Amino acid sequence: YVFDRRPQENPPIARMWPKGNDQLFVVPYSQIARIHFIGKDAAAGKSWETWVKKHAEKTAKGEKAEMLPDSLDED
Repeated sequence: YVFDRRPQENPPIARMWPKGNDQLFVVPYSQIARIHFIGKDAAAGKSWETWVKKHAEKTAKGEKAEMLPDSLDED
């Protein structure tokens, strides 16, 4: 999962978590030959404002409001 690109860094880097691994990897752009996008975009249709609204709604109902990512696995 590529979650961060930093083209302004010297050298430019991308940060990622490989599936099934808890270790963060930092990869220089010069070492990236190809990126193949598959699956679902974890950020599609989401915003900070939407998350805050949902968090407030859950808290108001007395529910536990956690910051957990959605699964990226295909159903």
